[in-house]
Amino acid sequence: MLAVSIPFNLESGTVPSIPPSKFPVIFTASFESKSDAAVTALRTALSAGHTVEIDVQGSGEDNWERLEDLLTKATAGGLDTGLIILCECSA
Repeated sequence: MLAVSIPFNLESGTVPSIPPSKFPVIFTASFESKSDAAVTALRTALSAGHTVEIDVQGSGEDNWERLEDLLTKATAGGLDTGLIILCECSA
């Protein structure tokens, strides 16, 4: 299967505007820290049914706790659309 990967800046607070595509679209973002803008952007992308691949930057328990907080807030309220893929691509 072929998919299109589009860079996505969580800190922008918005989702990129994309034209209709016959291929699945995956947004790819880096995660370094949690912010209200990142929560809003991730929630908006997931609510629209998009798949978001998150490249987790950094390491350690504090970083994973921030990531867990982002995911919890972005999916609060029973959000059940979209998919999240986590990776440490640059590790």
